[in-house]
Amino acid sequence: MTRRTPSADRFGGLLRSCRATAPSVEFRRPVTAAGRSMETPVLGSLAVIVRGVDRRGAHHLADGLVARRSPSEGYGVFTTRPVSRGSLLCVWGGRIIDTARMLTLPEDRRRYAVQIDDDRYLVTPISGLGAADLVNHACDPTALLAGANTLVARRDLAEGDEVTYDYATSDANPYLGFACRCGAATCRGRVTGEDWCDPRLQTVYGDAFSPYLLARIRASREAITGLG
Repeated sequence: MTRRTPSADRFGGLLRSCRATAPSVEFRRPVTAAGRSMETPVLGSLAVIVRGVDRRGAHHLADGLVARRSPSEGYGVFTTRPVSRGSLLCVWGGRIIDTARMLTLPEDRRRYAVQIDDDRYLVTPISGLGAADLVNHACDPTALLAGANTLVARRDLAEGDEVTYDYATSDANPYLGFACRCGAATCRGRVTGEDWCDPRLQTVYGDAFSPYLLARIRASREAITGLG
């Protein structure tokens, strides 16, 4: 979730597992947000399907994951024991805000946001920052999205592997853009809010995109089929 390298001073205290209370993991049905504030707890009105978190909007980080310095990008999240493919790694909590509200936030708040719908972002309150906020991007990631705010292991992970995911699978934010130094053979060199449009990435990740992006991808394919 971090869009830039966190400073060592600010996050030195995060070199331990996230202290958040583990959430339930059932899916909740989307309901209308009409008449509600655009900044609501995750268990309030939702415009998208988001895995349930506790009422404080806390993250959940699986046992056996900790934050420490990453060789590629400041701090990151790493395994302390083997993890099986498909295992739940983390569930992000926070508050849901719209784009206009997100753009009023200072830069050090925006970096802890993940896009979960066309005009909705999940933002971690400063008081709720934890190890789960330090999951870095990688162009050949070790984790995949399962829904809008949940990561699962893409493959079997060994002790010491870094947990990463491809931001192309969650973000279509036109303001997103940063140089990538993940070191993968498939490294794109720069991450943008348009990467989800890449047919190669759509093939590689299949259904492992945020639900709102999957809807866009399917609509685009249906439109192309209709033209044929």
